Amino acid sequence: MTRLGDPAAPIPRRVLAGLGALSVAIALVAGCDQPPPKAPITPRGKTDRVQIPAGGAFFPASGNWGEYHREVATFAIDRHEVTTDQYARCVAAQACTPAKRGDHCNARRVDRADHPINCVDRAQAEAYCGWAGGRLPTEAEWQRAAFGDGPERFFAWGKAKPDPSRANLCGSECTDQSPIMRLRVWGPYEGTDPWPTTAPVGAVKAGASAFGIEELGGNVREWTGSTMLQQMFPEVCVRAPDWHGVAPRKARSGAPDDKGNDTDDDDDDDFEDDGDDDDAEGSLDDSPCEPVERAIVRGGSFAARDLHAASHAYFWHPHSSSQEPDLGFRCAESAPGTECFAECSQTGRCSWDGNQCLADSDESCRRSDECEQLGHCTAVDGACKLTDSDDCRATFGCQTIGHCSYRDGDCVVGSSVDCRRSHACTAHARCLLQGEDCVISSADDCRQSAHLCKELGACGFDRGDCIVVSDEDCSASKRCQEDGSCTMLNEQNCRPKTDAHCRGSAACRKLGRCFARKDVCTELEDEDCAKSENCRTYGACHLQDDRCTATSQADCQKAAICAGKRCRLSDGECEVTAPFP
Repeated sequence: MTRLGDPAAPIPRRVLAGLGALSVAIALVAGCDQPPPKAPITPRGKTDRVQIPAGGAFFPASGNWGEYHREVATFAIDRHEVTTDQYARCVAAQACTPAKRGDHCNARRVDRADHPINCVDRAQAEAYCGWAGGRLPTEAEWQRAAFGDGPERFFAWGKAKPDPSRANLCGSECTDQSPIMRLRVWGPYEGTDPWPTTAPVGAVKAGASAFGIEELGGNVREWTGSTMLQQMFPEVCVRAPDWHGVAPRKARSGAPDDKGNDTDDDDDDDFEDDGDDDDAEGSLDDSPCEPVERAIVRGGSFAARDLHAASHAYFWHPHSSSQEPDLGFRCAESAPGTECFAECSQTGRCSWDGNQCLADSDESCRRSDECEQLGHCTAVDGACKLTDSDDCRATFGCQTIGHCSYRDGDCVVGSSVDCRRSHACTAHARCLLQGEDCVISSADDCRQSAHLCKELGACGFDRGDCIVVSDEDCSASKRCQEDGSCTMLNEQNCRPKTDAHCRGSAACRKLGRCFARKDVCTELEDEDCAKSENCRTYGACHLQDDRCTATSQADCQKAAICAGKRCRLSDGECEVTAPFP
């Protein structure tokens, strides 16, 4: 038997009730009639950040850019993507705004607490990372954490082809999720995985990088802290006025295809390619285009239909306000003493004051990406800002479309001098300022145009446009050398008229298109296909259905694109099915 005074003795219920009443009475007497404050809501998962040592980030060559390296300081990055539960805690703490709800969005779904948060824009991702004691990783940090500093890893886990144990991509299970997804022809791997959309974080451990970072190749694509200026090149405007190109050095589209060409990456999502290749030759409509800032997104996702989406070359640049079902994020953190390493190259804020990064000199500003992109080239009160025309003249917008003069906090075309110093004049004959735009004003402007006259043969002038006026202009143009377009068809176009035009062109040497028929160069003989570069590179060595095609597996085995890789013959083309044998 125990006594009441014994510390091990249970306290009778009547005594507990009396003590409870007494405590309430004391609280009321003391005026403490409010409940005690709740403990602050704190993030989970910060302790699972992995430190990545300083080193290089390798970016492979593809399409129109060569391989390059970026140095990265020591940093830490989340092992996993931020989960729905973690983000909900930030919302509950009133530090984050609620994620969008909708089809395939995970927010407020109790069965997806351990799935990655998705359907959030970049501002929401930045808010969470700030609350969790970090920031979004830069693109170079993300690349280093995933692939290291060399070309050895085609995927985060190595060289092996993706499968459901390594990445949650679009297997056969995801084609039933929407009419758009059902349009895909094949997926990145055979069979199915257990998750039609997102998977719980940590479910695909075989896909971890050399540093142990998971979900880099699939599940959801991820926001980074890097931005780019989505700047239309005038030559891209000529081809398709509604298509947005990108600035040099950051001019990388999505995944390269098996022939090394850039694939489509539109403004919305990666569920479906529009396949539109209209107006491949371009027109003479080269209207100037306005710059738009975009964000950089990396990694594959559950909706990815191509194995390259998990590769070291995949790249996406949506508007920062995008809230897609296959778009999430993870957080990073700078090591002590390196707090400003990444921000220095991007914003020019290179000095750490113990609380934030500051710009302490015009020199640091002028070395930054934002100086080239936005004119933020002068240090003012710890930040790089656009202050005058000298800042505007340092921008890519000045070089391309003449935005070289400062006015009301922005860079604009201030005079015809701005037009003449820009690519709009040297390439597209827009050398005179009229209103707020650079326009074509004379035949002299047209004849000096690198694109319109020297490439397309449009060297004459009529009613504000450069036009084709003679066979001589066509025969002197780059198009004559490339596709045999050496004769004037009308004021808009030069076209091939004779077989001699075609046989002297690159289209004959490369593609076997050596005969002029209906104002185009085309293939008519098997021998021309066999001698073409298209045969040596892509296996298109035989004439079939009026075009050069591959007709056997032997053609593919000889093709350069299949060297050291697995290829299959599909609809007259040699198609790489795995990047490594």
